Amino acid sequence: MKNLLIRFSVLCLAIATVSCSKDSSGSKTFTPKVSAIDVAKIVPAGMQNAKPEAYAMISEMSGYMAMPAAFMQNPHGKTGTTSGTWTEGEYTIVYSYGDNGTQYNFNYVGTNAQGQQVFTIAGWELMDGTAGSWDYTINASAIGNDPSLGNFNVSFDWNTNTQGGYHFDMAFNMGDLGYHYVMNTFGNLSGNIAISSGAPLVQTDYIEWTATAGTWTDYTTDPATVTSWTNN
Repeated sequence: MKNLLIRFSVLCLAIATVSCSKDSSGSKTFTPKVSAIDVAKIVPAGMQNAKPEAYAMISEMSGYMAMPAAFMQNPHGKTGTTSGTWTEGEYTIVYSYGDNGTQYNFNYVGTNAQGQQVFTIAGWELMDGTAGSWDYTINASAIGNDPSLGNFNVSFDWNTNTQGGYHFDMAFNMGDLGYHYVMNTFGNLSGNIAISSGAPLVQTDYIEWTATAGTWTDYTTDPATVTSWTNN
């Protein structure tokens, strides 16, 4: 987990650089529904005190899901096919955007002042906000980090479920490191998350919770370690 957070900070750096981008036209902008979901608010608040490590792992998903939102600034509203360019700091962002009557489709490419491609992001979201997907790639060497890291790739799929919650599936490919998160939440504040890592991927953690309690299975020990808690 520590290695993932260190490398993932590279992606966050690029996001932070453009997260304050504004559309000067004052028109409506497209922002994916999923970027507004605060995972910390759809899990039991008592988990934060009772099992802070588990709570932190889950709440971090909010930040990961919000990554592409900074780039989804469509100055021409939410209908029709559009494209354009804007700049923010040293980055130039070229986008294309449209909808087919049932889903939004978007594509963004960012380059730095030297003309190097820094990131690409492409995805879709159903217009009723019930499902979506995006793929994000960043060139680590183009933002001044270790060139040996190469490209980082993140794919994310999500949908609502019939129990008033969400299904999230996020995969990280960082060269010699791979991570996979699968999380389900439900309207009664219960849920679960499975985490895998390595190459090939091997499950390392499984956390399951209800509104009042939870269980964490750590598969990195032999035998697996199971801990339980009661929410405060």
